[in-house]
Formats: sequence, structure tokens, C-alpha cells
Amino acid sequence: MPSRENAEKAKLETKESDLAMIWLCEELEYAADKGHVIKLNDAWDRYMVLAERAEIEIPRSFISRRSTFKDKLLLRHGNAMDSVQPLEKSPSERLSFFVPTKFAKVAASKLANERADTDVLPTMPTYEPHEDIFLSLVHVELKIRGDLLEEPGLQSLSVSEQDAIDCAPGSLYMFLRLLFRGEKLLHGETVEEKEAEARCKVLSCAQDIVYGVSGGTKWTPKHVGLGSTLHQVTRSKDLVKLFNKAGHILSYDQILQVDTSLAESVLKSLDPETGRVMPPHLLPGKFVHFSADNIDILDETMDGKNTFHATQVAA
Repeated sequence: MPSRENAEKAKLETKESDLAMIWLCEELEYAADKGHVIKLNDAWDRYMVLAERAEIEIPRSFISRRSTFKDKLLLRHGNAMDSVQPLEKSPSERLSFFVPTKFAKVAASKLANERADTDVLPTMPTYEPHEDIFLSLVHVELKIRGDLLEEPGLQSLSVSEQDAIDCAPGSLYMFLRLLFRGEKLLHGETVEEKEAEARCKVLSCAQDIVYGVSGGTKWTPKHVGLGSTLHQVTRSKDLVKLFNKAGHILSYDQILQVDTSLAESVLKSLDPETGRVMPPHLLPGKFVHFSADNIDILDETMDGKNTFHATQVAA
């Protein structure tokens, strides 16, 4: 998603140099307001017509790379439209589309009916798929993406299963559950063991999606917990960077920040008189499990000096 600064810069550059781009963006804004889906090729054909009318030279970067033309349009439009590319068998058959983001929460059937209204402003041909599956996929994507961007992400360093559920919007969680469980979930055929396994996979994928779509700005329990554990066990910076590039954990610098924050939180719960650490979840009147064991270090010495004997209790 283009940043506000880049969008303003694109608008300024376009305003100063490319009149055809201004006209094209006005037509695309109208199409977005109507809920139309526009093919990139149709937008390009319309731009060439407008450039000829304005008697301006088409930038060479647009001619050599169509993606440059597409990026310029997206930067100028900000969040009004997004670009999607269905995955066809052959790369030459793949088409890019501009879809309106404002209709994320509008039912696909209602959106199709609204597109049937009479248009006043002549614009580019709207994309009319032979099957309704494309519009349904676009609608689902916009809905999930909109819900995801509204979620705040992880607000603490807690990494429980409930924290993972709270990070994932309900629409994303249900979509992935249907994807993993399929018809069995729709028919109510649930087995507790398999359902728990599927829930674990769903939450793992959902957290990767939240982290990836937000550009790494929204942390999740998986990215905090797995990243911190991987670093503590291996102490390998290269391995941490590898997992981060795959989108599964935080960056190396962020993990170091997490370790520092955890150490500071432990120090805050330290009793200065006894040196004991009081766990935050250990409360009066609350039942807990604990284990205790002796710690004997260098106990086999001739004189008994420089030895260490203590008892450790973990709750």
C-alpha cells in the first residue's frame, strides 16, 4: 500500500508534467466510486488516447515497463484502488486489474447490481468476468484486508494461544479454517484432536498473513515467541535473518529489543531484599503448580570452598 508521502509526491509530479495522467486518474476515481473493476491494459489504452489529445510525449519508462505506469497510478490514487493479478497457468495470460477498495464491506451480489446503473461519464471498459468467482475473490480479499488493517496487533509480549486468536480478524480466521478443514467443517464433522491440529496451523498462517500484510508493523505472538526462542537456542544471527526474510519471525534487531524488554520486566518484579523474582501471574489465592530441585555446583572439592548450594523453585 503506497504511503501518504509517496502519494502526495506522485500527485505533485503528475500535476506539473502529465496532463493525460490527471485526466486518466479522474476517470479511474469515477470508476472506483462506481465499484468498477478496470483492466490495466484498458487503462493503458485510455492513457495513450488522452496523451495524444493533450499532445504530450508518453514517458519512456511507461513504454518499457508497464509496471512503472501501474505504480504511478497506484501512488496517485493512494488507497482508492488496489491492484490484483490472478494466477493463470501462463505468465503471458496473467492480467492486472484495478479494484476499488471502498467496497470491501459490500456484498458481491449488491456490488454487481450497482454496476448495472447508467454511467454518465464515459470511462474505460469495465472488466466483466465470465464467472462470478473473480468478483467473489476480490470481495473476500478486500473484506479480510480491511478487517486486518483495523486490528491493532500484539499489544504486549504475551505469546499465548488466546493472544494469537486476538491478533487475527474473525474473517481471516474463518477463511483459513474453511481452507484447512473444507467440507468437514461446514457439515459439523469435527474431531477434537484434528480440530486442535487444524487450529494450530490456521493460527500460524493467520499470524504470518497479519505480519506480512501490515509490512511487519503489526507483531504477533508467533513472530515474537518463535523469533526469541530461535535466537536463544541457536544464537545465530544469520539463521534469525533467514527466518525473518521468510516472514516467520521479527527482524534480528527487533528480537534484541524483545530480549531487552523481557529482561527489564523481570528486573521490575525483582525483590531487592531477597533477590527473588515474583512471576506476574502468581497471585494470592490462585492455585499454581510448582517444582523444586537442588542446585549443587563444584561440590566435590577438598576444602569445600568456592562451592554453590541452593534450591530452585519454579512455579
